[in-house]
Amino acid sequence: MNADHFQSHTLSLVLAWIVFVPGLIGAALKGLNLVFNEIFNEENTGVSRWFTLWFVACFVVLSPLRYILLQLTIAMAFPFQSVRAFLSTFLLALYVPIVFGLMHALGVALPCYAVFRMAIEKHGRTNWRRIWNTAVVTPFVFLAATYVFASLLPIAAKSVHWLDADDVIRATNGPACLVYRYVSTWAQVYEMPSYAERVKQDDKAALRMHVATVYLSGRQEGKFLYFAYPDIYNSILRTGAPKP
Repeated sequence: MNADHFQSHTLSLVLAWIVFVPGLIGAALKGLNLVFNEIFNEENTGVSRWFTLWFVACFVVLSPLRYILLQLTIAMAFPFQSVRAFLSTFLLALYVPIVFGLMHALGVALPCYAVFRMAIEKHGRTNWRRIWNTAVVTPFVFLAATYVFASLLPIAAKSVHWLDADDVIRATNGPACLVYRYVSTWAQVYEMPSYAERVKQDDKAALRMHVATVYLSGRQEGKFLYFAYPDIYNSILRTGAPKP
């Protein structure tokens, strides 16, 4: 029990990093290119450029974007955790993009559209007063979107509850742990289990517990507890409480 049952194989980690690094660099360069093109667009006034920077800052810090990046990182690492995980990916590909795509649309696309609709009048015209008013509202729009996203997440996550704990928890190693530590822990509003207070938490433990309580079925979360925290698992059995 002392050994980390959910440690990924070396090959799994190598493959996860190989997929993650080019994807991260490509996404970052594309995002920066879009931002700089908008800022230095000759048609933009000083107020418009200021609003673009403010919009990007609110979007990155307050929207569900940071958590979605964590989701994508775990998803990219998942197929490399075992043969079972690799084969499961083909079934997941049939419906997961639809289920979570709807959540991403609500958490990212819809608030972005709402902000731009507030900032831009019909026929693409706008004025500085409208932009300033929209700038005041923008952070609240993204905060609301984050809480809506967090509320819908457990519902959408039930679609992957048939997956095995070994594959799901091991997918949090490597790149996912790095993303969680430096990107996704800011202003954390996502669900953690009740037993989290009984665990000495570092980033790896916190990420695993969150993933276990949201993305695993009760039976598979029990499996996670059995291997990761046997004392907590046994105490739950002794008290007669439902298995996690």
